Amino acid sequence: MTARTWYYNLALGGGVAVAYGASMAFSLSLTREGAGIATIWLAGGILAAGFLLLPRRWGLATATACFTVQFAYNLLVGNPLAAAATFPALTSGEAAAAAWLARKVCGETMRLTSMSRVARLLLLVVAPATALTAILAADVFTLYGRSFNTVLSGWFYGHALGMAIMLPASLMVVRPDMVRDFRRTPFE
Repeated sequence: MTARTWYYNLALGGGVAVAYGASMAFSLSLTREGAGIATIWLAGGILAAGFLLLPRRWGLATATACFTVQFAYNLLVGNPLAAAATFPALTSGEAAAAAWLARKVCGETMRLTSMSRVARLLLLVVAPATALTAILAADVFTLYGRSFNTVLSGWFYGHALGMAIMLPASLMVVRPDMVRDFRRTPFE
């Protein structure tokens, strides 16, 4: 690995961690009522993009930094230790599942060059990854007295919407060649 590649990966990993922390704070500031589930969770899409754009070791290091930031914030706001660890674990798993599915569905290069490719990313990657973690979150948080259905729907809608916004946007911001290659029909 060249020094330039190392610095690029360090900058990208650091940028992902900072963006994750900022988006996490924003999303949690919107969380006021209900089961304590964020109205929109943008951080998962940013971390999924990090997994896709970084080499495996760098992606895991970045995910560890993101986990630590979210865990510390959860402890700071008074969540019990188990809950404080569960939220970032679920978010990290969701992002890893989305990245894995994205590589299977969209290919290694993640070329989002048309609306149909973006739609495929949303339907075959974002929806299944967030649905799976919504079910897991609903199961886990029934142990804390929360309603299964409330957590399930709140988690799915908030996380799916956030990832649908942030995953394609993050990929296009970091890889400007995607913006240049993105083609739309006049109707779109």
